[in-house]
Amino acid sequence: MAIHEDEYLQRRHVYEEHAYVLDFLPYGRSSEKSRHLAVPTVQIMGEQFFTLLEAELKIGATVLVHERIYIGRERREKVDRILTRISYDQLTANAKAEIVPLIAELVKSQEKRFVEFFNNSQPVTPRMHSLELLPGIGKKSMWQIVNVREKKPFTSYKDIQERTGLNDIPKIVSKRVMEELSRSTGFSQGVYELVASPVLYRPVKRLGQNFLANKHIASRVVSTGELTRTDTVLEPGAGYGTLTHLLEEQAGRVLAVEKDRRLASHLRKEFEKSPTISVIEGDVLKIPLPQFNKVVGTPPYVLSSKLILFLAKRKFELASLVLQKEFGERLLAEPGTAEYGRLSITAQRYLR
Repeated sequence: MAIHEDEYLQRRHVYEEHAYVLDFLPYGRSSEKSRHLAVPTVQIMGEQFFTLLEAELKIGATVLVHERIYIGRERREKVDRILTRISYDQLTANAKAEIVPLIAELVKSQEKRFVEFFNNSQPVTPRMHSLELLPGIGKKSMWQIVNVREKKPFTSYKDIQERTGLNDIPKIVSKRVMEELSRSTGFSQGVYELVASPVLYRPVKRLGQNFLANKHIASRVVSTGELTRTDTVLEPGAGYGTLTHLLEEQAGRVLAVEKDRRLASHLRKEFEKSPTISVIEGDVLKIPLPQFNKVVGTPPYVLSSKLILFLAKRKFELASLVLQKEFGERLLAEPGTAEYGRLSITAQRYLR
């Protein structure tokens, strides 16, 4: 059954303007769900986010494999409607054969975009950097890239290769994109997403910002909060809103606090129509806050100690926070150990 196009756009929060044809199916795809749709169909891959889709062609329209076609919201020349989003496993054999060379072409033509990934990429967890998503790049190569780009941003694939010693950057990026698309995780583009969305803002070092990009971890953090529609949740350091979107679905009210003016503005636009989300700009430790009964978030690391001391003075039921491993060990340290101190005493006395 075809999904309503506005629903597709809303679910993704991003949409494709153009796509490339992977295969043409004169009578649609032969499957249990689509066998009744005897309509000319194309399997396509989006140009910007590499989204895999099936679309119905207009009567009389013809296409060629690898042809670039318009699928945006304005008047379309060849596409009648978007039928559905599909996974890699649902591609035909012909489409699978075409997708690898097409990805290679797009990665080369979108050099500026992927070079920016090398310049702006940040950690996705306290133990893993997003550069390590790329095949063949381990801790040593990652730190080499980070140290070199601090001196001067990269300007091209060739520049990256010459200054880091890595070989064939387009091939490395293409492999990662292919890994995301071919993962057997339904319609998701992967736990870590290289091609899902552009970087809006670089983290500010003095604020200790680290933006959560791992949606699997985000889901675990929220589920640990044991939320219901009666809960009012404090989210310290809402960032891009990765957690905020998940909290919106489960909590009665969310107090998304963000000190960074850029991100606060982004959050206000993102959730302007949400009756659940209250975006509050300011320092969570200093501004007056409405009453809340739960705390869920991935606060900046530099805020960890002060936040724990702040929460120790507040009344709430439960907190689910992502903290650095070493900091967590200090909170749980036993008397007589080197890590045991003021934070250990406060956390164990007031936050259990």
